[in-house]
Amino acid sequence: MSNIKKYPIRCCECSQKEVYRTTSTEQVRRNRDGRIYELTIENLPITKCRACGEVFFTLDSDEHIEAELQKVIDLERNEN
Repeated sequence: MSNIKKYPIRCCECSQKEVYRTTSTEQVRRNRDGRIYELTIENLPITKCRACGEVFFTLDSDEHIEAELQKVIDLERNEN
């Protein structure tokens, strides 16, 4: 049995079956070791409801965000 979701899926906000995979530029905040980082990430893989516009992060989203955050942290370490 496959765990791959078939799209569209139902939106938990508006209940419409209009959630699709896409990419978007998103602003995200992450806490790392008590510090808040604000990132703008382009081409972030997300799922988004075409009916109400609600954005949902996926495992792919989280992996992409963590990779971008690590780049920022590494740059800061190299500057010091």
